[in-house]
Amino acid sequence: GLQPEKEYLMKKVPTYAATEYIASIDKNRIVCWYGEGKGFWAKNPYVWCNPLYQAYVNFLEIKTPQQLSQRLKEINVSYVLYEKRMQQPPLYGKKKAYSDKTTEYYFSSNQLMQAYLGSFGAKVYEDSNTEIYKVAG
Repeated sequence: GLQPEKEYLMKKVPTYAATEYIASIDKNRIVCWYGEGKGFWAKNPYVWCNPLYQAYVNFLEIKTPQQLSQRLKEINVSYVLYEKRMQQPPLYGKKKAYSDKTTEYYFSSNQLMQAYLGSFGAKVYEDSNTEIYKVAG
């Protein structure tokens, strides 16, 4: 039989429960989505912050947690949705997805985000796929 939509999404979309949690806190706060950014079901406005695919939050220019904090304040980010899979190397099947230089950039950006969250974030949610941090915004 048919499954209720919410039940289906909870099983099939790894970040769905996290997006529901943020919406339950405050639907009007901007979220920095650090990961794949499949926010179709997100009820909050969000900024996609994947370092490989966007430059709105430009990880090539941002070098310190303080600089990242300043940028996220400029764009009024209140929460960071951190996809844990960002800690793993990007792969296509069992092959490396990117050059060594790009992979190094990927990991250095992740280290920067983790340092920022450690200094400026307060974890308010965690599940097996996602962490959510409240940040000054």
